[in-house]
Amino acid sequence: MSAVLQRSMLSLACVGLLSACLPEDESSNKSATTITMNSVVSGSQTLQLRGLDYDGIQPDVTKSRYVYKNRVTDSSTAVVFNITENGTTNSSDLVISAITDINDTYSALSVTNLTLTIDDKKITGDYVLIQEKKSGKLYPVISNGAPFASNQITATAYWHDSHRTSNIADEARLFRNDTNTGILNIFELSNGLFVDKATYDYSGKPFWINQYGDFLRQDGSNLVWYKRSEAKEIVTSFADSISPFLYKGTFYATKTSDNRVYSLEFSSLLDTISVIDDTTWADTSYAPTYDAVKRGNYEMTAGCEVYEFNANNPYRKEITSFRNFSATNGQLAVAGQNSLFCVHAASSNAAVSPIISFLNTATQVYNTVALSKGTVSDAGNLTVLSDTEVMFSETPSSSFKEYYVDMINEAEKEFTVTEASIVTIQTLAN
Repeated sequence: MSAVLQRSMLSLACVGLLSACLPEDESSNKSATTITMNSVVSGSQTLQLRGLDYDGIQPDVTKSRYVYKNRVTDSSTAVVFNITENGTTNSSDLVISAITDINDTYSALSVTNLTLTIDDKKITGDYVLIQEKKSGKLYPVISNGAPFASNQITATAYWHDSHRTSNIADEARLFRNDTNTGILNIFELSNGLFVDKATYDYSGKPFWINQYGDFLRQDGSNLVWYKRSEAKEIVTSFADSISPFLYKGTFYATKTSDNRVYSLEFSSLLDTISVIDDTTWADTSYAPTYDAVKRGNYEMTAGCEVYEFNANNPYRKEITSFRNFSATNGQLAVAGQNSLFCVHAASSNAAVSPIISFLNTATQVYNTVALSKGTVSDAGNLTVLSDTEVMFSETPSSSFKEYYVDMINEAEKEFTVTEASIVTIQTLAN
């Protein structure tokens, strides 16, 4: 299959200008149900259960099930859902079974026993709603012409989110990554619904998406660039090993043969990807990795090394190593609003308790906490509560454990639960 963008549900010949490929039945999808909730406000960005075990308080059952909490001041605001149909608005206490904070603009909420009216048909089930953070609007999702069910989000088919990777700068669209097939399903907002408009076959290879929605994929010695505005793909082979990365929404790269930073340019006229020595960057030992996360001017790799990008001087930009938290056994990196966290271990044994390090990129405060509970394997689902707190859990079952860590006070707590707790920070653009 070609790696160019292709329209879901259509023949492989339907490529390029996606709007021309929409079938009539799907382009007419409309929702008669309008759902809203609180806007996300800076500071009060943790969406959580009102009675979260970690907080040690008994919830008032007469109040909302969820709150937005400022975990620094301990203040909270009730989360209120409003559903409008046929001109009538009623508040509803929706039940969230899972949440994925996708980027600074959108989050995905899996809601149980939700009733929607789409194309004049009333349906009830467990569906996904996309939350627009600034407005509080909640949009149903349509995939293959049908409402998108919560069980379609799995360990191998999930929303691509900026907490775990920083390889997508396009925030207007949503990307569901199916790692079994190596295909991205691309969703766009249309008529009050997020609809799957196209797919991208990345073939299990590293890929990046810039601020304009262009795709860059690395396949061995080849770079493959799909330029969205031209609906054109270019493949270029490089004799020298090249390592792409994304910085401020733009494609760059380094080479193994030197310490230079290169700009990448799409040359439609020459039908090639040009690699141009960017002399505004100083020589660097920076080695881009695909599984790194960025916040502000800092990047943390899965190996727990932190790089600082200093681009304040347009004539002499630098990338330097800021700190290496672990020389060996780094596992993964995740990000909050302003903080970067990484999981590492004293050995390669996945059953040992994890070590977690963090850096607040706004204050440069950092710390490392060696835990006595949980395992490195469990910490693979590390979730950020705030810029100083994280949690992870055992694989959910009829009874399983959740672990919470305060990185400043070096405190860890363990709770036995019967269902996954709803708690996560929701990032906003700085």
